Amino acid sequence: MIYLLHQVWHYYLYRDKDFRWDVTLQASTFKNEITSIPTPFINGSKRWAEGRSRFDFFLLKTAGVDPANGDQLFYKYELDAVTGESVPVLDASGNTETTNDWTDTERAYTGESSIPDLLGSISNSLSYKGISLNFLVTYGIGGSILDNGYSSMMHSGSYGRSVHPDLLNAWKQPGDITEVPRLENGNPNLVRTASDRFLTDASFWALRNVNIGYSVNKNTLDKLGIDNLNVSLTGENLFLKSKRDGLDPQYNLSGTPSGNDFNPAKIISLGLNVSF
Repeated sequence: MIYLLHQVWHYYLYRDKDFRWDVTLQASTFKNEITSIPTPFINGSKRWAEGRSRFDFFLLKTAGVDPANGDQLFYKYELDAVTGESVPVLDASGNTETTNDWTDTERAYTGESSIPDLLGSISNSLSYKGISLNFLVTYGIGGSILDNGYSSMMHSGSYGRSVHPDLLNAWKQPGDITEVPRLENGNPNLVRTASDRFLTDASFWALRNVNIGYSVNKNTLDKLGIDNLNVSLTGENLFLKSKRDGLDPQYNLSGTPSGNDFNPAKIISLGLNVSF
């Protein structure tokens, strides 16, 4: 079941003989719930189950780094024999136990979803005599993304591969307090991509389109012997601001970009329209 709410607001901020400024706001939000499914199952980074959203992240839950040896720590979960749900394994104090071995635990719901709280755009249209300026900003607020591009550069050590500067914070000696496990070439157990460690805020805003134009006035057109003359400069995909450089939360709604995808190319174009 899907619930979608979409709103559009159009405002005439200012209008007179020579100057006009119009703004259009769009905002959408939606929720979804699986109302019936024969058997719950894991689909990539999600678990589809009745009463849940198909976009709820279902991942290993990390508990920082072991200061004694630099291992990645994971919270311990086990599967309930009746419901099949993941339930925390508690110690004598009632706290969730941790383990250095990711195979000794189960994935669990993280409480995060890839669906943004709000998704929309802001369109501005300004004109002054023969000059026009139009620009479109798109935005997303809330939601999470599993940053596979970041996780691939935060590996525990593989010769010849690119690394992220955050690896400078890796554990180096007993007593170090950090969120980055030790570097150990060829050890796949220290970095698990399918974990909440790599969930990142999916909020963003992007300058998608800008167009500046000039239409020659009628008196000048008459002197030139033409009916219309318009010059324009257009830019597309000019700027994107997100949580991490290179991260494009617009890639897909499931919040699982491949990590080696490319952001839309910046395009600058010059236009000339003449009518006789």
